[in-house]
Amino acid sequence: MLNINIRIADRYPLGDDDVRRLMSGTTLALTEAFAIDPETTVVRVEEADSGLWAVGGQPIGAVSNRATQIDIFLTKGSASPKQMKAAMAAMTDVVSTVFGGWVHDASTITIHEVASNMRSSYGAMAASSSDIKAVA
Repeated sequence: MLNINIRIADRYPLGDDDVRRLMSGTTLALTEAFAIDPETTVVRVEEADSGLWAVGGQPIGAVSNRATQIDIFLTKGSASPKQMKAAMAAMTDVVSTVFGGWVHDASTITIHEVASNMRSSYGAMAASSSDIKAVA
């Protein structure tokens, strides 16, 4: 099973259409990158008040329109480094498509590999949005 949590701090509330496009685009992109069944993929979108998310001590709403934090959870050993790189690039494309191409550089995409017999321990592969753009 693939679990994806997407947190967004935005000056403006997301519309229902944006949320649907984000969920469907994420499902398609990641099930293709990891070659898994979309029926076993869970996507959760969570909005945060831009005044409650700070970059450099400043609320995101004061320095940017939007920031995202994307956490992808999958079973350890179920994906190759090449698939993980493809997944990060695909998620960058999804976010760019849904939000018109721009999010704050503090935005992140992190892939957490969860041991199949443990629910609370994991290793992580992470990159900032600027790193993702460099590998995409």
